[in-house]
Amino acid sequence: MTTVYFDRKIDDDSRRRMIYDGDLFVYSANEHSLALIELARKLIAEAFPGLDPRTAQDHYPVEKFAEILSKLKPAFIHHPECKRIIPKMMEYIGCDLEETLFRRAAHAVHQPHYLTSGIAYAFHAHRDTWYSAPMCQINWWIPIFEVNGGNAMAFHPEWFARETPNNSEIYNYQEWNARQRFNAVTHVNKDTRPQPKLQEDIKLEPNVTVVTPPGRHAAVAAAHLHSSIPNQTGETRFSIDFRVVNRKDLRARDGAPNVDSRCTGSPINDYLQGHHAGTPAAGHPEDVSGAGYGLTAPLETKGPALHGRPGLLGRSCVIGMTHGHWTSVVAAVDHLGGCADEQAIGAAGFQGLLVDLGGPAEGLDGVVDVGLAVRVADDEAGRQHAPADEFPA
Repeated sequence: MTTVYFDRKIDDDSRRRMIYDGDLFVYSANEHSLALIELARKLIAEAFPGLDPRTAQDHYPVEKFAEILSKLKPAFIHHPECKRIIPKMMEYIGCDLEETLFRRAAHAVHQPHYLTSGIAYAFHAHRDTWYSAPMCQINWWIPIFEVNGGNAMAFHPEWFARETPNNSEIYNYQEWNARQRFNAVTHVNKDTRPQPKLQEDIKLEPNVTVVTPPGRHAAVAAAHLHSSIPNQTGETRFSIDFRVVNRKDLRARDGAPNVDSRCTGSPINDYLQGHHAGTPAAGHPEDVSGAGYGLTAPLETKGPALHGRPGLLGRSCVIGMTHGHWTSVVAAVDHLGGCADEQAIGAAGFQGLLVDLGGPAEGLDGVVDVGLAVRVADDEAGRQHAPADEFPA
């Protein structure tokens, strides 16, 4: 049975355990959640000047609206204030920031039969754990404007601990980022990207729908089956969601039961540290190296298969074999005197796979699995590369 708790005074360890068991928690707005939605409202107002953003779709061709969203959403996601505010929210409700990792806040847009694919994808029933989320991931959701039961989310608690017929095995997080993530804006009329879905019709009712005022925030396990309610209100729903994991649970592989998630890959390198807001979790691999949430299944590579080896948790990096040792591209490039072209790496006996953690594909054809290719360097955002240490095979 799923229970919804409102403003429950409880320690974070107990709350996480109850969320992993399927319960939902809803908290009243506080100064930090209100600051987050005010930031979002400011950016939305700038994107739709002089218009009520909830009905702005009535004033634009669908292609133009998608173009606006393609700029608005990343402007919010990467805004430095998001990284500052979210840890304060978590601390306010009792999270230990020393043990808290979070992913950047996302700007969710749910449209009324206008734009329901790509940049404003209307999600079918799914679990976030079908998309490589750790089983200990907790999703936080905050409405930016008023919502109602006709444009909110529905949770399907009857299936929390029951297997569903799905094809989550098709999804790999790193491969998705390399091939599909950055072309969302081109999917205006229909989203043809391969995504995990139910493979048979199942009875989703009874549903649980949480409707809260702007600034209130709800927490739910990423393993909950949920969907976007078909929006027939005539108003766009703008909301914020972000993901949180506890490092202790990550290391212990604790979390909600995995009843049917068969995807591979991991988003853990995209998490930031709560106590050093803005510092990637991957910047301190010793914190998460025991988690086992690296690449979780063998992938097709020209070198050996990689199973999330400890320490190799940098961003946008090549991982593979150099003369019988596991290494990162940093070490390989150092060995080659700073040269990272494919012929030089091949000549040095380096074979590996290029792990995508964000960014377009480029380079190293013939040496790595080009299906997973992304940039070798990620300097533009000052992100950490994989450590240059070598690990015995």
